[in-house]
This record gives sequence, C-alpha cells and structure tokens, in this order.
Amino acid sequence: MSVQTTHIKDCIWLEPTQFDDNRGTFCEIFKQSWLPSFKSAQSNYSFSKRGVLRGIHRTPYAKLVTCVKGTVYDVCVDLREDSPTYQQYFGICLSEYVLNSLYIPPYCGHGFLALEESILVYQQTEEYDKTKDEAYCYKQYNINWKMEPYIISEKDNGCCK
Repeated sequence: MSVQTTHIKDCIWLEPTQFDDNRGTFCEIFKQSWLPSFKSAQSNYSFSKRGVLRGIHRTPYAKLVTCVKGTVYDVCVDLREDSPTYQQYFGICLSEYVLNSLYIPPYCGHGFLALEESILVYQQTEEYDKTKDEAYCYKQYNINWKMEPYIISEKDNGCCK
C-alpha cells in the first residue's frame, strides 16, 4: 500500500498493492491502520454514465472514495476558511485498473467526473443527512475536469447561477 499526501491539508490518496494470478486480482483497499482517524458509518455505491459530473458537495464528515469500475476524475476542494489551502483543489484519476482511493477530509468539497461508465464505492464517517450537504459550483476553483461534463443534476448545475 502506498499512502500519498497532497498539498491539501489532510487530503491523501491511497494506492493498494495488487496481487494477480490465474484467478484474477486481490488487494486490500482499506485498513483502519492506514487511516486511524477514519471510522466508517455508511458505505455508498454510485454508478455514473460517461460525462456525468457529480458535486461539488461539502459535508461535515470525511469520505473515502474508490473507483471499482471505469475511471473518474475525482477532486477534493478545500472549503475550510481557516485552511492555508482554502479554495484550492487536488484532483486525481481513480480507476478500476489501479483501485486507488481518495480521502476527503471533513468540510472539504468532493466532486467527480466520469470519464467512462464508472462505479464508485465510498465510505463516510457519518450517515448521510441532506440538511448537512452543501452544493458548490463545479465551475469554480479553476478545476481541470479532463473533459467537458454533459450530464449534470439540477442541484449541481443550479448552484452555478
């Protein structure tokens, strides 16, 4: 397992060691010892068609995002006003071929763009509460989205007006 820091405080990405043989592939995508402060309270599944953009959403809880099918461009936007990297972002391609993960700290924004049909599995430290979910405009923060998104929800598109 490789644990990499980013320029965004507390945002890290994980790249597992994969074991391949004639049966297929095995890897550990999460262990408590890799992120001792991360305690999962809910796991989610998300399927997205190519060109779907989801986010930017900010919550008071942390997320650990893994792409298990396809490829997405995943971003963490620092939305903590007291942070030295406030309004900066870190982006990385998450892919089924690498099975890497991105850890999004509490109060940071999260969004992703499906570069092909993709499935994400992510864990979060609290159960979802829509009253704590804040949407931010995906067009802000000078994010290089890797391609032009063309499927965006009303909620995510509406906050850009």
